[in-house]
Amino acid sequence: MSSDDLFNKLIADLAKSCHGSAELRAVKGFLANDLKKTSQREAFLFPKLVQAAITWDAVKDTVWADAEKREENRFPFLQGDVIGTTTVLALGMAEITQDHDLWLVLSPDCDCVRSSYVRVAPVFAVKKGPKVDNDRTQRFGYSLKLASPKAFPLPPLPGDIDQDLRGYFADLETPYFIAADDKGLATSYASMTMAAWHLLNGLIQENETRAADIAEATAIRTRQ
Repeated sequence: MSSDDLFNKLIADLAKSCHGSAELRAVKGFLANDLKKTSQREAFLFPKLVQAAITWDAVKDTVWADAEKREENRFPFLQGDVIGTTTVLALGMAEITQDHDLWLVLSPDCDCVRSSYVRVAPVFAVKKGPKVDNDRTQRFGYSLKLASPKAFPLPPLPGDIDQDLRGYFADLETPYFIAADDKGLATSYASMTMAAWHLLNGLIQENETRAADIAEATAIRTRQ
């Protein structure tokens, strides 16, 4: 096989997953078809999504072999952590006007440690009973099916006591950021399980790289 043929094959293989994965589509099919009701999805998914917040102090000695490596990887929070902070930046919005205080960390772990900015998504509570918000309830339902790359579901968090709280969803659409100097001001409330972490990354990939019509997008780029 020539170098050109090998490269073309590698690109063709890459194309199968770089605009969303077949595996994520299979998960969506399972959630939509095998679990017919929103209540079923809540009961099934919620125990599989979060765990107690993972701290650097708790894992540093078992993950990194020497002190230098431990210090190099000192993290304030991890990708997929649900955190509390009001020190968040948004495009076109002054920092002092930001009063939302619950966020999902989207940036990779290494960026949480070293990057000048960490991307986060606002997390919104979904209520039941007299405090129900129909728009939020609808988006919450979509998130439980992973039907849109713009929202990710989250269960009630450790320590939540509101009896009217159903859960949360993170809005992945609008970019917000935490500056490096402000990372230490955030409080981690929960970390994702391995399953949820993989699901989140699949959805982030789809949100950032999806082609609504792959045939149309291909035609545009190959037109001479």
